[in-house]
Amino acid sequence: MRRLFWMGVGVAITIVVVRKVKTWADQQPIVKVAMEGQETIAGMNKVAQSFVGEFNEARTRREAELRASLLASAAS
Repeated sequence: MRRLFWMGVGVAITIVVVRKVKTWADQQPIVKVAMEGQETIAGMNKVAQSFVGEFNEARTRREAELRASLLASAAS
């Protein structure tokens, strides 16, 4: 019964949010909404590229550490 209650609450909140966003979008000029969307996508692309770059750097550093450790233990 609790699950049904919380499912209903989730559905109600979703409906309210969708209506508010639709009302907001209807009031905004389409050009402004499109420009904000493009800025958001560009920002997300920058964040993703930054993450991938940092990840690759960290992976390369860790790989070098592991190789050095492996070679040091093999030489002993």
